[in-house]
Amino acid sequence: YENPEILVEKLKADGWKHIHRKRTDIAVFQNKTGNKFFQVTIPLDRNLGDFEEALEIALQEIESFEKEKENKK
Repeated sequence: YENPEILVEKLKADGWKHIHRKRTDIAVFQNKTGNKFFQVTIPLDRNLGDFEEALEIALQEIESFEKEKENKK
């Protein structure tokens, strides 16, 4: 995902809860499956020093959630 705005829309569509923050340069989402809790922070400002790293961490957490959800089926 090169475009964090598209990722934000996908998370909303997939049932992630958007946690409103004062900061406008990030978007925080939470979800859970079973008794496991997941939180991702999506960087929205490409000028953030750790934009690429933060986006990669968020994608890894989303992948962990998806794998956990599959294991619960």
